[in-house]
Amino acid sequence: MRAPASEHAERRIGALTWSLAAASTIVIVVLIAFSLLFTVRRAATPTMGPSISEGDYLVLSPLDGAPKRGDIVVWDATFGSGPRRSVVHRVVGLGGDRLDTIEGTLRRNGVTLDETYLAPGTTTVGLAPTVVPDGMMFVLGDRREVSFDSRRFGAVPVTRTSGVVAAVGPPWHLILAGAAVLTTLATLISYLVGRARVVAATAPTPAPVVTSSMPAGPPAP
Repeated sequence: MRAPASEHAERRIGALTWSLAAASTIVIVVLIAFSLLFTVRRAATPTMGPSISEGDYLVLSPLDGAPKRGDIVVWDATFGSGPRRSVVHRVVGLGGDRLDTIEGTLRRNGVTLDETYLAPGTTTVGLAPTVVPDGMMFVLGDRREVSFDSRRFGAVPVTRTSGVVAAVGPPWHLILAGAAVLTTLATLISYLVGRARVVAATAPTPAPVVTSSMPAGPPAP
């Protein structure tokens, strides 16, 4: 028959192990769902500052139809004979939009855009008046003075869009993966330690060793 203390210890260890296993399962499910719903890319250039800095991780949501004006998108670009690579820009115009500038300020269909996302003092230069063709998007970098964008290579097909930037920040996919691994290890360690304690608590206590001594005899003559 188990001692009450050992049963209590086993119940506590079982509850802790179950809790850690449940937490590990939840983290893994979230990681899988995150991987299925979103894509993570890393910004390779500083052309979208200050909204996005070089090295930032970008969480991309899948494109549902065409991107919207003002969206930050990642799209597949091929420049010259170079390989295809992913670049990030802001959509400032879609099919049918008329774009031009006045005194360094971007206008769309005759309306001046309130580009509060640009760094103070940023102006848009080098943009000739243009009408965006249907099925195309006109993209610009937020750092207009250094960005290589549609002012140089023209509008690009919306079908080249890989996704819309939904969030900018730390590498959530790596954080979730690390959390899943650590929680799983904690569950395993908790279980092993708990079993060792239960085994130790239920081990039979060795019987005490009783020693006896012979009475001393009479002193030698």
